Amino acid sequence: MNRVVPTRVGVNRGIGNYPEIPDGCPHARGGEPINIEAAHSGEALRDRAWFLAGLKRFEESLQACDRAIALEPQNRHLWLEKAAVLSDAGRNHEALALIAQAFEDKAFADEYHRRGQSLLDGLPG
Repeated sequence: MNRVVPTRVGVNRGIGNYPEIPDGCPHARGGEPINIEAAHSGEALRDRAWFLAGLKRFEESLQACDRAIALEPQNRHLWLEKAAVLSDAGRNHEALALIAQAFEDKAFADEYHRRGQSLLDGLPG
């Protein structure tokens, strides 16, 4: 019987088709992995990147991130996803540089400021 494990990107249902994925992998999602070359959305490639990161196949994961960013360069959320993969791969300096670069976009930075402020406003106080 497959265990269901909540993950950062959704739900990891024990993956019978991919025995190399450890039970409870923190990043992998169930289902067929997508073909990086055939993917036409940043979101699909992001999911593929997390799948690969869960397998500790960081170079392939970063290729999926790069392709996602190439498809949707204005989507700074994808930049943060790549930074998370870089961090998981132990490449923290590169991850921090990419985060800083993503937040150079004022609209993106303002969005995160508003999100943070709304969380703070909701705290008991």
